[in-house]
Amino acid sequence: MKLSPQTRQDIRDVVGLLLGTFSLVVVICGILVGPDILAAIAADHPIAMATHALLAVR
Repeated sequence: MKLSPQTRQDIRDVVGLLLGTFSLVVVICGILVGPDILAAIAADHPIAMATHALLAVR
């Protein structure tokens, strides 16, 4: 099955639109969820735990 150049271009356009939409959704989710994940990681970090222990002793 041979596709015309216009059909190939249309397929590329649709694939680009889908990838762009998916990328935008990933970026928005990262902006919304990222700070919570980073805060959870930072709270369990050994330096943060030591800092909290030192501040609690004061």
